[in-house]
Amino acid sequence: MIRIGNGPNLEVFEISGQQSAEAGLTDLGLNYMGFYCDDIDSAPARLVAGGGQALSEVHENSRYADSEGEGSVHVKAPRGMLVELQSIPAGHHYLEGCTTRVSMPEPRP
Repeated sequence: MIRIGNGPNLEVFEISGQQSAEAGLTDLGLNYMGFYCDDIDSAPARLVAGGGQALSEVHENSRYADSEGEGSVHVKAPRGMLVELQSIPAGHHYLEGCTTRVSMPEPRP
């Protein structure tokens, strides 16, 4: 069981036996997972050191995201899952009149 900050828990299993080709984004099942990270500059290197493959450099999240330390990057995990890392230290930008808000992790002390 992996505790993800103040959010959900993630339980990971290793299945032995018959192996198949890695799943694609349009296949059924879990094939993508996104994580919020505090340090977008060092987190991708840790995934690559663990056997992942960087699919992009860190880039801006959107045309509205321009705060220091923000960005996102995609990494392919060793068994093919697409992992997105994202950091938005100044929070989301909302267009005028928008009433929907995105859940964000509580800042670390």
